[in-house]
Amino acid sequence: VVRVRSTEDGEPFAHYISWTVGLDEGFSRHDLETRVRYDIMKENGNEVTRIDQNLGAAAAQDFVSSELDMKVGDPLLTVTRRSYTEDGRLVDILYCHYNPKRFQYRMAMSMDDYRG
Repeated sequence: VVRVRSTEDGEPFAHYISWTVGLDEGFSRHDLETRVRYDIMKENGNEVTRIDQNLGAAAAQDFVSSELDMKVGDPLLTVTRRSYTEDGRLVDILYCHYNPKRFQYRMAMSMDDYRG
């Protein structure tokens, strides 16, 4: 599935390419626009219990730059997200491309897991 997300003002900020295993129900355009993908996956028997993400940067390729109002070669923020079930089965891969002029990635970290 290829999707483009826009701000409330209609400015595109994200280009997503996703692959998800075994979706038979709740997988319409309307569902993807109004519901959380992980809820749809769970309803189809793929309850995600672990997500691995890699953050990076890349030069915008033609197919992304045209969707995000950028020039070919402009810098992009990239995120690759892999989602797994409890038994370690890979059920979803999401490739994200973000226009850094319209999107920032934020993270909160807790020191509870720090074992110093």
